[in-house]
Amino acid sequence: MTSQLTHYDSNTLSEKALALLAKSSEVTETQKQYESHYRIFNRWLRHKGVSATPTHIDLINFMADQFHGTLVKYDSTNDVLVDGDPISPVTIDSRRWGIVKMLHVEGVQFSSTQKEMLSEYVRRLKLTISEQASQRRRGQASPLRWPSVVRLLKSPRMNSSSHFQRLRDKALLCFMATTGCRESEVCGKYGVRLQDFSIAADRIDYLRIVLKGGNRSYSFRGSIAKGDESDVCPYQCLKDYIEYVRSLAGTDSYTKLFLRANSMGEPMRSKRKPNQLIAMGANTIDEKLKDWSFSAGLPMQALERISGHSLRIGLAVDQVELGRSYEYISKITGQNITTVERYALQAQLDPFNINNRD
Repeated sequence: MTSQLTHYDSNTLSEKALALLAKSSEVTETQKQYESHYRIFNRWLRHKGVSATPTHIDLINFMADQFHGTLVKYDSTNDVLVDGDPISPVTIDSRRWGIVKMLHVEGVQFSSTQKEMLSEYVRRLKLTISEQASQRRRGQASPLRWPSVVRLLKSPRMNSSSHFQRLRDKALLCFMATTGCRESEVCGKYGVRLQDFSIAADRIDYLRIVLKGGNRSYSFRGSIAKGDESDVCPYQCLKDYIEYVRSLAGTDSYTKLFLRANSMGEPMRSKRKPNQLIAMGANTIDEKLKDWSFSAGLPMQALERISGHSLRIGLAVDQVELGRSYEYISKITGQNITTVERYALQAQLDPFNINNRD
């Protein structure tokens, strides 16, 4: 401490005076950290084009980007943020505190409920790191039935992203929820392609792979009928996104339907081959579902039981409760009858009332 007191004669200061100086030094360093975190947040807001007063949703979106390594490094030469290594939940928590403190100084105050949402989001990020493996175990997944899917489609997180991401994510969620396909059957190496979809006035016909039986051909046929509500109609969400992707430069019949987004929220292209679009990976779906579920206000304690498999189970449960036979469900989903029977037993497995059931 004495080495820092260059303009004090530390030998003449009392213990109380030295203690106050030490405390003020700690406060100054903490304040510098807060200001640093706030600068990072403001650069992120500027990059995203957010000019209005920041909200708690903006801060949650910022933390999500930090966790995934999106816009985390400052390029001083071009005065922009670029992608880098993911930020740890501990560091994100520290930044959250600093940003909230600095926003408070500027007159932006969050309600207790909003602060709790921020705290819970950080807690979930930490949980994701410490229990990632156990959360992905299929047997622990809780069913996400259609009413809950609608809540996810209308969630702030779903609807605060870029135009492309909104179209993609709604189409992805609707396709998985209405077909019962696995994550690896919709995205990645064996994901669906543009040529696998045929749009008619009353339905969308599709082909996809069913991996369980060891078959790698796009031979499983299905249809998604047109519904009544345009904002939650799977047919409309999928149609809008397919037409968007078909309009992009560089697409062909073999282009994967679900594409990765770059840091600007636009379809990502290969740096070496700018005309080549990059497919979205299947390993990101679990986290997206948790993001949307959190934003939709599903029970906090239930988030760890939600995964891509929740949609697969939820469709089977919905069909069972509608009185459909196991054979019918097997036919429309590609799941074998034994699997359907196992999922049917989970019709009452909703311990946290995820689906708002009485």
